[in-house]
Amino acid sequence: MRAGWMALSLVLLSGAAFASAAGNADDVLGELQRGIDRAQANDCAGAVPVLKGAVESPAFGQLTAQQQYIAERVLAGCAFDIRDYSTSVRMSRAATAGQQAEKTDWYLRTLASWASKDKDDASQSLLRLVAWPDMVSGLKMQTLYSVLDDVAGTPEGDARNLKIVKALYDANWRPTEEPAVYADGLWLRLARLELKAGDVAAARQVAAVITSSECIIEIRSDKLFDPVVAAEPGHYDIAKFFTADAARRKAKMAKTAGKLEPVVAYATILYQLDRPDEVLAVIDKALAKVKAGQKFEDADDELNWLYNERSHALMALGRVDEALATMESGSHVGEHGHNVSQTINLADVYYSLGRPQDAVKVLADFDPNHASPYGVMAAEEARACAYAQLGDQAKLAKSLAFTRAHADDAPGVAVQILLCAGQEDEAAAMALHYLNDEQKRDRILQCLHTDLAPAKAPDMPFDRLMRARWEALAKRPEIVAAVERFGHILHVPVVLLH
Repeated sequence: MRAGWMALSLVLLSGAAFASAAGNADDVLGELQRGIDRAQANDCAGAVPVLKGAVESPAFGQLTAQQQYIAERVLAGCAFDIRDYSTSVRMSRAATAGQQAEKTDWYLRTLASWASKDKDDASQSLLRLVAWPDMVSGLKMQTLYSVLDDVAGTPEGDARNLKIVKALYDANWRPTEEPAVYADGLWLRLARLELKAGDVAAARQVAAVITSSECIIEIRSDKLFDPVVAAEPGHYDIAKFFTADAARRKAKMAKTAGKLEPVVAYATILYQLDRPDEVLAVIDKALAKVKAGQKFEDADDELNWLYNERSHALMALGRVDEALATMESGSHVGEHGHNVSQTINLADVYYSLGRPQDAVKVLADFDPNHASPYGVMAAEEARACAYAQLGDQAKLAKSLAFTRAHADDAPGVAVQILLCAGQEDEAAAMALHYLNDEQKRDRILQCLHTDLAPAKAPDMPFDRLMRARWEALAKRPEIVAAVERFGHILHVPVVLLH
């Protein structure tokens, strides 16, 4: 996308748009051209101070509206490129203030506002951007969801989100750089917003297009969706939904030979259906192709997840040593040389097996700078649960202090840590706090469901203890009463991904 705004700006600047103006404007034009030259040479770090100096000059106002617009959009883009988000937001607002503004300007303003944590402006900009659905495809789904989440829960924010997601739904929008099914989370939000507005018919229509098994648990556990489910109970049967989704994923895998993501997606749902032998067959076939030299366009992003799912399948078959070795192998590939996902997952397996010292050892070199806030909390979970088993009260106390300070980053993980530490009352209080928070309650509710245990999985004593503590938590009167107000605690006939 950077190439797009830069190319257009350079074309405009190369013609009559930057003809000489009177007085000090000539100096400004010269500085702007010098900044543009640096930008064209991919030297945004050198271009930004030059461009800022020119734009902030009193003589900048003597330029034509078109000249000012071009300067503002180039500076906005280059500032974003070097993560000077405050300048990028300021210039993006200026560029979108006039009639010259184009869809790329609104795209950049959305991104810059989101990156600078200007939640309201990011939302307002996204509302303008959905007029061009093709530009929305340039946003990562994670970014799109973040913009929506940041303003959700207020009447104004929900009303704006309804307009945004409905516009995308009406345009039959789907992401182009990520799996199309990722849009199902948007349609789930739209259906929920329609239900909040009292339009059950519209919600039923939207919910009917959802095919992702990741959404069905939310639909069945949220009381808002009860009239939708009641109208077509067979369609929303969890086991049938997962089976149908598995068939779709298998078909997509067969049609997408040059990518690993469909293989990972199919293997994941097979694992959830407790079909680990089939997972191994699918994964090993793909790994054989990789080892034979076949190139996959998404190997850098997905190869480690092949190992991840293979490890899960081996564990589900009771082949513990092979599962650990496979996860260890996966922790050394992918994620641009800093694989934190499989490192954390390996530590999780170790502490669940009752091998806390190994869990601590695995995380010895963990660098939080390469992890998301959720990932940092997940690593803290593995440490805290290991310290609890080791009886290391000093280190456990530090983990608990960190958990309390960062619980908002991963509420379910935070409650898990407290349960690991045997702090059941505090865990219940924290769970209750988040169950009363409309924006975060589902993160706790998903942890309260019980699920299918793989039939051939080994006995993992600490994991068994944690399941018992979660089940006890779910039965506490205050938790039952809190959930009863908005949802259902389910027994899910598949293996959940915690």
